[in-house]
Amino acid sequence: MLVAVEAAGVGPWDQPLNGAGWDVGLRPPAALGVEGAGKVLAVGAGVTGFAVGDRVLAHEAPLPGGCCPLLPLPPPRQGHNARLSRICSLRLQSCP
Repeated sequence: MLVAVEAAGVGPWDQPLNGAGWDVGLRPPAALGVEGAGKVLAVGAGVTGFAVGDRVLAHEAPLPGGCCPLLPLPPPRQGHNARLSRICSLRLQSCP
């Protein structure tokens, strides 16, 4: 799914991911940000429960862009500190 990011969280894990001791394979210009919120711009084939325009919350721990059992996303892996985020539907929740 493709989400237009409206807000991104900052947590204690962001500093280690930013080159200070926790090498998870993200390289500049990768965008960090494990959690975020925004509006759905595109829905992938076979995805149910979401539609274009829905507001969603996203949490993609442990790594941005990874660990999706439905469809492993190829690089670039991006977090929510970007204007757009590509994310697995299993990592989204409807925004209250």
